[in-house]
This record gives sequence, structure tokens and C-alpha cells, in this order.
Amino acid sequence: MLMRVLLLWCGLSGFVGGSVFAQQEMAKAGIDRVIELYERTEVSRSANAHEAITQGQSALAILDHLPESPATLEWRALVLTNIAWAEGVLSNYQTAFSVAKNALNIAERAKSDKARARCLNTIAILNREIGNYDEALDLLQQVLVLERSLGNHTRTLTTRNNLGLLLVDMDRPNDALGIFLDALQQAEPDVNPLSVTRVRINMSEALIGLQEFQKAVDELTEVTEQTPDLPMNMRASLTRLLGQAYFGLGNIKAADTLTSDALVYWQTVQDAGDIIETHVQLAKIKSAQNQLKLAERHLLDAELLAHESGKPQLLREVVAALSRFYENVDLNKALIYARQESQLREKVFSDSLAKRLGQFQTRLEQSERENQIDLLRRENELKAIQVEQQRNYLYLSVGAVLFILLLMVFLIYRLKVRRHMLDATSMARERALAQISHEFRTPLTGIIGVSELLQKTQLTPEQRELLRTINYSGESLLGLVNDLLDVSQLDAGKLVLQQKPFDLRELLESVLELFSLIVEEKGISLVYRLGLCEVTEVTGDPQRLRQILVNLVSNAIKFTDRGSVVLNVHWQHLRKDYSELIIEVQDTGIGIRDSQLKRLFEPFAQADDGIGKGTGLGLSISRQIARQMGGDITVTSTPQVGSCFIVKVHLQPREWQANDLKHLPLPYVAGWQLPEALAGVAAEYLLEVGVALERVNTLEQIERLKAPKVFLMLAGSDNRETVNTLLQHWHDSHVLLLASPRARLQWEAQPMPRVSILNRPLRPGELVTFLSAIVNKAPLPKPDPVPVNEPSMSVTVEAAEPETPTRQSEKTRALVVDDNEVNRVITRRMLERMHVAVEVCADGSEAVRATMQDSYDIIFMDCQMPELDGYQATAEIRRQEQEQGRSSTVIVAMTANAMDGDKERCLSVGMNDYLAKPIRMEDLARMLSKYQFIAAG
Repeated sequence: MLMRVLLLWCGLSGFVGGSVFAQQEMAKAGIDRVIELYERTEVSRSANAHEAITQGQSALAILDHLPESPATLEWRALVLTNIAWAEGVLSNYQTAFSVAKNALNIAERAKSDKARARCLNTIAILNREIGNYDEALDLLQQVLVLERSLGNHTRTLTTRNNLGLLLVDMDRPNDALGIFLDALQQAEPDVNPLSVTRVRINMSEALIGLQEFQKAVDELTEVTEQTPDLPMNMRASLTRLLGQAYFGLGNIKAADTLTSDALVYWQTVQDAGDIIETHVQLAKIKSAQNQLKLAERHLLDAELLAHESGKPQLLREVVAALSRFYENVDLNKALIYARQESQLREKVFSDSLAKRLGQFQTRLEQSERENQIDLLRRENELKAIQVEQQRNYLYLSVGAVLFILLLMVFLIYRLKVRRHMLDATSMARERALAQISHEFRTPLTGIIGVSELLQKTQLTPEQRELLRTINYSGESLLGLVNDLLDVSQLDAGKLVLQQKPFDLRELLESVLELFSLIVEEKGISLVYRLGLCEVTEVTGDPQRLRQILVNLVSNAIKFTDRGSVVLNVHWQHLRKDYSELIIEVQDTGIGIRDSQLKRLFEPFAQADDGIGKGTGLGLSISRQIARQMGGDITVTSTPQVGSCFIVKVHLQPREWQANDLKHLPLPYVAGWQLPEALAGVAAEYLLEVGVALERVNTLEQIERLKAPKVFLMLAGSDNRETVNTLLQHWHDSHVLLLASPRARLQWEAQPMPRVSILNRPLRPGELVTFLSAIVNKAPLPKPDPVPVNEPSMSVTVEAAEPETPTRQSEKTRALVVDDNEVNRVITRRMLERMHVAVEVCADGSEAVRATMQDSYDIIFMDCQMPELDGYQATAEIRRQEQEQGRSSTVIVAMTANAMDGDKERCLSVGMNDYLAKPIRMEDLARMLSKYQFIAAG
């Protein structure tokens, strides 16, 4: 019996022992799994907060099935701390504080200084995030004491680093620098090197706060050299701080580059807070570069990200930056953001108060668990403190509200005063410019108008030379007035770009046509390269692009006495959303020295004071226009070799299919004594249709060719004999002459068989059309007439009396209204030369009476006149026509104003069209033809 009892006892003991051992093994495996999940949350809590929360909850579920012990309580507190951190990253601050408070209670139960230090550190960081800096400072000091006692050197260094960053946020850079230096001096050898590097990077932020910018640059540069392979987040922080230091040193370009790189790094890391700070820093840099639109875009991007982050403190800082930015840009928006900043300041203040009260409640609960009697005493003390605090907060709130109201009143008053001052200055400036324009253009009408009328009369060579001088002087003065108006509009930001469709090739050819006579006289080549298959139908501002090209080509020709001026045109990016056109204006002129290039685009600057004849405004205006068109103008030059001006503008293509060019059944074209640049460009165009260009200079060279069918050569007064010789030797050949307007008049006066006249400068489309007609034996087209519209640097053409436009019906009757006698006489003479019956009036009242007594086909109305001006006279004429049921008379404004909005004002009062003074005969003819009073001629 005794033996049975002993055996039974042994069996039960073995069973119980095995069960306990199994439970211990299961607990150990559970703890190992919890540790693994905790380490994962350490890595992912900032980079992937959602994943960290999921992993933490899995660890808590395992701990729920394990028996409670100091170890399990410690790990539960650590896991909850990481979950609280992740909730803070997601801006769920209420949840984060609640979880962290729970973790701290568990750490107290576990009596774990390690867990307590982690909890307090997380709560401190959360306080810093919402702007409760004092509480965060107190907590971090407690963390530092705990980490020192634990002997964790890396954690101690990290806590010092966090303390330094907090002091920087509190605008205490001196204290922060002391903390950072102390951290570096007391760093132990076993500390992670990256932690030391992080402290050095953050120390530079304190140096920047102390305006020790050069020291910050030296420190960050040394870190970069010593640690080239930094993690992405540390590299982003270093790059942003380095850009901030360079900005403080005034090196704006380096600051722009570095801060832009930092933004890319932070976007890779996906740290919203640092992305927002980098956007704000970039906005400051762009504002310093006067790139206000880019600065505004960075601030608005920062505002959007701040809203998404849900961090009121961060949003308040962005809104404050927007308010400061708009103070000099848009006063209404500045006031709106100032109000938002005030509201956000109150919200952050309220959140901080709510959190502080929550902390007091936590302490009360803890005291209740420790001692009920002590809890009652502390509760009474707390209530007294709360009453006092509420009274203080009430006083503070009332004072803050009064201060904000006074500040808002002051800001509104200041903004209104500034707006009134700006509006008054802008209006005075516009009135002054309009008056100056009017006073200049009125006498210019007499100068240019009389010179045009005299050109139609019989003159001696000496008289014609003097007349050219008068016309050149008038056109130069008009160009100066237009340049000054453009400079004023650009400075005021009132130059508005048009967006309308146009043909790029036609614009280029029209620009080159302006200079056809001057390049012929100087004996240089003027050509452009734009492939026949390139996209040319675009949308943009043709007038401003033409202005840029006329200025650059004019300068290139002015300083080129031999060789060529070539326009190389191509697309850099050809997409529907972004298309950049590049035009290179390259010449073989005298070039520009390096010392002159630096100030070439400054207003009133010239490349060579001894040679320049202009005002020095053209290049400055052209660059500003190009920048408004989304591009720029740059230049490279070599003295005595030539210069190359590169224009980049953004245009919107309207077609995307390349032209379908068929090869012509023609082996080659013989280019007779063509200049090198012209021959090179012509060869490229011909190659696109499968035709070669053979350059020949002598008849012997032609003999070696196989029966040339087409010759291409320049037209001149001295090569008619050469053309005869070529046609006699090769009976089946055809000669294409590239002729300027002057040479074309001479050749068309005495035409020759098998000789066709093409426009010079070369038009590739016209050349291919003629070649196609020749090889297909089709009727040869006639080239379009080339108008001789020269810029101010060209000379007046000595041409015969132009043909008078023919009338479509009976004689047109016109009324000219102008208070200036010279303008009336000149306009009347110009119209009479076009067989128009003209009557004149000296002011608006006379014009109204004249229209009541008689009828007219068209009225040319000056705008600025005494008594009744042109606007009032037009309104009265339209009123009478409506009352009497008469048909509307065409009224064309003639005004010396050339500011933006003048044309719109004329049309708004009932005028049909608009002419800017000085009035030219071709302007009048164009208006008469437009309204079908004469046939187009």
C-alpha cells in the first residue's frame, strides 16, 4: 500500500513539473515574439505609423495571454510608448497622449526606469509637436536624469540632442548651443557615430539662430566630408540647414540650389513637417530673387501639407509666413492670413491648456491610488490653483483679445494707407506716362507724316538724302518712346501677354523681310533654319516674340560687316503640356568682351559705348519679355569672331503631325556663287525633299555637272549677263533669283524667260514650291509682294510713286477730327492721295454738328481734345444715330496714347477701330480697305 502511494506521488509530481516547464517555455516564446514586434515598431513608428500600430497591437495581444510580471509590464509599457509615438505621427494627439499616459502608469507599476524614460521622452516630443515647449523642457530634463542613471550613453546623447532642438524652437539658440557642445564633449566612445553626427548637424541650426552663418557652413561642410554616406533624412536636414546658412551669408544662388535639393530629399523620406519647413525656406529665397510667383507657390504647397498634417502649430507658422509674404504683394490676402494666424494662435493655446489640465488629472488619479487622504488634500489645493489659473487665464484672454483687436485695427489702417499710397503713385505714374506719350507722338505725326508725303514727290538726290535723315530721326524717337513705355509696364507688372494662334514660320520670315535692304547694302547673308517638317502652328503672343527677334536681329546686323546672321530655330521640349522653343541669333560680327557681357542686359547699358547708337533698353526689355513668356535670353560671344543670343520661350503647339514631304525627282540644284551661310541653309532645306545643292563659282565647274536643270543665285544689277550665259549654255535649265525688294523691282521691270524671282531672305516653302512646279512642268507661282517695312536702323527706299488703291464705288467721304492743325493737314493730304473726299473739324463739338448736317462713310477721331473730347463726341454721335434711326458711321480712334487699356476704352464708347499716332499712310489705307471703302492694293 505504501509503495502505491509513493508511486502515485511521483507520477503527480512529474506531471505538475512538466506542465510548469511547458508554461515557462510558452511564456519565454511569447516574450521573444513581443520583443521582435517591439523592435519592428521602433523602426516603423515614424516611417510607417499605421504598420507600427498594427504590430504594437499584435504584441499587446500576446502579452494579454501571458501572466503578469515586472517583465511583461515593462514590455507592455514600451510597446504602448511606440504606439503613442505612431499616433502622434498621424496627428492623433488626443489618442497619443492617452496611450502614453497609460504606458507611464504601467511603467510605474513595473518600477522600470527604462520604460519610464521612454514614456516621458515620447510625452515630451508630443508636447513639442503641439507647441507646449515649457512642459516638453521639464519632461526632457527628467528623461536625461533617468538615461544617465541607466548608463545608456547613446540614449543620453539623443536626449541632449532633443533638448537642444527644443531650445532652438523656443528661440533660445545660445542655450541650445551650450547643450549641443556639452553633448559632444561628454559623448562616450561606444556611442553610435550617427548620433554624434546628428548632434553636429543640429548644432548648426543653433549657430544659424545666433547668425553665425559662416561657422554653420564650416561645420556642415566638415560633416559632409567626414560622413559622405549619410541616411536620407540626415542628408536632407544637413542640405536644408546648409542652404539656410548660405542664405544668411547672402549667397542666394547656392541657397536656392541646396534648399531645392533638400526638398527632393524630404519628399523621398516623406516627412511632412520637414517638407513644410523646406517649402517655407524656399519661399524666402524666391522672394529674395524677386520670383514672387514661385515663392507664392511654395507657401501655398506648404499650407496644403500643413492642413493635411493636422498639426495646428505647424499650420500657424505657415499662415504667419503667408501673411508676411502678402504684405508686399496683396494686402487683402495679407489681412486674411493675419486673421487666420490669430485664430490658430488661440487654438494652439487652448490645446496646450487642455493637455496641461489632463496632466493634473493624471497626477490626481495616481495620488488616489497611493493615499486616499492625501488625494483629498491635493484635490482641494488643485481646485484653488485651477480657480486662480482660470482667473489669470480670463484676464489674459481679455488682454489678448484687446491686443488682437488693436493689432487688427492698426494692420487694417496700415494696409489701407499703403494701398492708397500705391494706388495714388501708380495712377500718377500712368497719367504722367500717358501725357508724355501724347506730347511726343503728336509732333511725331507731323515729322513722319510730312516725310511720307514728301517721298511721293519728285526730289533731287540731296533732298531725298535729307528726307531719309528726317524719317530716320522720327522713327528713332518713336522707338525710344515705345521702349520707355515697355520699361514702365514691365516694372509695374502690367505688361499682359496675349494668347492667340499664329504661324511661327510666317513670323520669322516677316522679321527677316524687314532687314532685306540693309543686309543687301552691307553685303551679308541673313537666313533662318527651321526644318520643313517642324511644328509651326502655335499659340502665344506673336507681337512680343516679334519684338524680341527684331531687336536681336537689328543688333546683330548693326555690328556685322561681313559674313552672316543666322537664326537657328528648334524645339527643346515638344509636348502638349510643356513646349520650349529655342531661337539662336548667331552672327559673325565684332563680338562682345567678357567685361561687357556682365552688364549687357541692364537698362541703358550698351556693349560698346563708342559704337552703340541706341538707348540700351532693347536687350533689357527683350529679356524681361522672354522671362514673362516662361523663358530667358542668354548670350555667348568671342571678340572678333561673333556672338550668339539664345532665346527660350514657352509656346503651345496647335498641330502634332509632321508635314508629309515627298522627294522631288531632281538630282541637284546648282548654287551659283552663293554665300557660305546661305548655301548651307539652302542645302539643308533641299535635302529634306531629296535634292542636293552643288555650289559652283565658274562655268568650268558647271561643265563637270550632268545637265543642271535649276540654278539658284542672288539677284543683282550686275549679273543679268551671267543669267543670259547660263540660259544659253543649258537650254532646258531654269534660274531662280533670290531678290530683295529693290532688286526685284529692277528685274520685274525687264523680265526674262525661264527666270523666276524669289524673295530674299530665303523662304524655304517658296523655294520648294517653285522647284516642284519646274520639275512637274506646272505653271510657276508668283511670289507674294514683299512690303518694305524697315526698322529704324534701315534706310528709306527710293521707290517710284505707289499705285493708288482703286475705289470700289463712288468717292469715299471722310471726316478728320483733331485739335492739332498739323495733324489735320497731314491726315487730310494722306487721304486725298487715296482719292478720298475729306472734311476736317477742330474739336468734338464741331464733329457732332457736322454729322448732324451731313453723312460720312468714315470718321477719324482724335481722343484728347478741349471742350468735347473724342470719347464724348463718339458717344453723342452714337446716341443721335440711335434716336434718328441712321446707320452707324465707322469711327476710328486716332490717339497719341499707347498704354494698355486705351484700345479697350475706345471700343467701349462705340468706336469701331483704333490707330496709334503717329499715323502713317499705310495705316489709313489699311483701315479704308478693312471697311471696304477702297479695294486692297
